[in-house]
Amino acid sequence: MTYAQRRNHDRHYFDHPLDLIDGHVATPIISLQNPQIARRHLHAIAFAAFERDHVARGAAWHRTVESFFISLDHDGRAPVDNFVDWLRSRPEELLNTLLRTIPEDLSTSLGVQDWSWVDALTEESEVAQNHGWLKRAVGEVRQDFEDIEDQVKSVQLSIQEALQAGQHSKAEKVARYQSALLRERKTLADRRLINFLAQRVILPKYGFPVDVVSLDVWSQGDSNAVHVDLSRDLSLAITDFAPGSQLVADKALWESIGLRIPAGYALPDSVGVRCGDCGAFRTKRSGADASVCEVCASSSIGSQRGFVEPIFGFLGRRSGDKPGEARPPKTGFAKYYFSDYAGDPPEFRPVQLGQQIVEVRFSRQGEITVINPGPGEKGFMVCRSCGHTELAIASSAKKKANFSHERPRRSNQQCSSTLANRHLGHQFLTDVVEFRFPFSMTSSEAWSVTYALMAGLHAVGISQRDVSGVSRSTGLSPSSSIILFDAVPGGAGHAQRIAENITELAHAGLDVVRSCECGEDSSCYGCLRSYSNQQLHNVLVRGDAMHILESLLR
Repeated sequence: MTYAQRRNHDRHYFDHPLDLIDGHVATPIISLQNPQIARRHLHAIAFAAFERDHVARGAAWHRTVESFFISLDHDGRAPVDNFVDWLRSRPEELLNTLLRTIPEDLSTSLGVQDWSWVDALTEESEVAQNHGWLKRAVGEVRQDFEDIEDQVKSVQLSIQEALQAGQHSKAEKVARYQSALLRERKTLADRRLINFLAQRVILPKYGFPVDVVSLDVWSQGDSNAVHVDLSRDLSLAITDFAPGSQLVADKALWESIGLRIPAGYALPDSVGVRCGDCGAFRTKRSGADASVCEVCASSSIGSQRGFVEPIFGFLGRRSGDKPGEARPPKTGFAKYYFSDYAGDPPEFRPVQLGQQIVEVRFSRQGEITVINPGPGEKGFMVCRSCGHTELAIASSAKKKANFSHERPRRSNQQCSSTLANRHLGHQFLTDVVEFRFPFSMTSSEAWSVTYALMAGLHAVGISQRDVSGVSRSTGLSPSSSIILFDAVPGGAGHAQRIAENITELAHAGLDVVRSCECGEDSSCYGCLRSYSNQQLHNVLVRGDAMHILESLLR
């Protein structure tokens, strides 16, 4: 006997149980000639050699972002500048190590022998628009610090003006905001350097679980919790561990009650902005001026919502309930957005698809933002001081009357800091490929074609679980482009293979939507629907995807 909920996913597999165990498993493909992976290992070898040389001269390892990008030596230079100078001196020992390590054909294409890989790492290029990884990282870090320092100076001036005017309560309130800014600066400064370089696609990420966070259930003093290890990638954790969510482990039910914030630190606070004209999504630091839309150059803002990134993990405890037959509830759901290209966007190139020309561009620097907006997209009420978090829906009745709440790590202590409405989010860089078609598509049509293409991924040797997709406004309302991206942060080469095999992918996607037996005005799990896109089931239309792909391939 089995149980199924009354939703599309469960009903489909209840009616078609063989789909759970039947089907063709594609032969796994491992490319030993992956240039982007080889390049990141090349960078890792060089960085490790520089650090060894640095320590051999009596200095300390560079462990944090601030120590490498911001701190200055007696010559007024940051270590990252010394690293670049060291690379440009072309150390012979490093060259010999790289020639022994990198396969010969990749060594030639990456420019190991002539050291052109150093220029690719440190300088942006009009020809190779992905180049300049380290330069972009330097610019990002220094801009973040400059923004916070400018805000701190501005707030300090406001405090002085309030005190001179005798407005002591206002001065105290502004001083608390200044303290929050300083904690956020410390968070940015003390980020682990290796994690940051891996997240910025400079070092290989596969050996570094840099985006994994835990649900801490043992700090509550529960002796039975010491054997429970609950960890997730952050893109999954913002849903699985969101305050209010429950999960089963060690035959017990555990619940999330807040966000972990170490003393003296603050969570990164950002804002997701939708363009008021074209609807494109972009992000900015909280408190920074809203930049113009990269798609249509408009400064109009349609909507904006703040989100925090729970980089320190979550706090939980044993639930008073016991595990039941049904799966424990999750709080909210994950929504993926394409934010922008890091650095200058790549140029589109024309690709012949049937009798039509499709514009395609590929980048290894696509910025993806994952957001959990909470139940009803109302968000969460977050204390940025102690980490206490509750559902915005549940707290709406009392938030105006009383801000006092229980500290999640000290259940007998109260905190009176203000609760702020925030979504939970996570941002990462990965490989992306963008398609722009020679005709307008509505958002619904674009989503339908997106998942039709993903349904055909097996034809190019890629598992659908390894790739995700979004639609994006082109700035020419109501037209949308389609973006497919590697689900793993840092990329694994799938998006590039898709860009190189778009014809095969489009034919395979068309075969899927043509052969499905569901109604053309809807969709099912045999064509466009999946567990991961449940929020879009009502807008996925098999007939739309079929007619658009037929018009492209005829």
